[in-house]
Amino acid sequence: MLNRANVLRLKVLPFDKLKEGLASEPFEEMDYEVTTGQFLQWVNHGDKGLALNNSEIEFLFEMHQHINAADAGKGISYRMLRHIDKYLLNIPRTQHSPLLTRAKAFDFLLLQKVFPMLRGPQEQLVKLFGRFNDTTDDVENSELLNLMDKYESISEFTFSREEINRRLRN
Repeated sequence: MLNRANVLRLKVLPFDKLKEGLASEPFEEMDYEVTTGQFLQWVNHGDKGLALNNSEIEFLFEMHQHINAADAGKGISYRMLRHIDKYLLNIPRTQHSPLLTRAKAFDFLLLQKVFPMLRGPQEQLVKLFGRFNDTTDDVENSELLNLMDKYESISEFTFSREEINRRLRN
């Protein structure tokens, strides 16, 4: 599914989870309208700077450098950086807690914002993604995986790692 800002890869949850989810928190019907002004008051725009922490900024810049070295026309733009920042400021919440952790949200954003631009001939992307070793059933010599290992304090990068594996197996 594609929306204006993100590429979404939807996964089907086990159907028993759907039943649990529907039974656990019934939705309240709203009998009032929400104006654009009211909605914008709910959105956290942050101050003029970035809400990303130093590790996240360093990770994204290093990732940009690796991508840009593979293809000089690609990288993480300021606009993409602002989109990532704004989403992390506005992680959807229930009354009790966020619907997903910042670490998972960061990983999802890489999958939605960065990975779709990483296309091209295999020779061009081999340093970024590495090579799949059929004997060991593992990815070798991947700059992106090494970067994710280096910044494991940000996220486990489960979805990004799965995407790299998926691309190399196909």
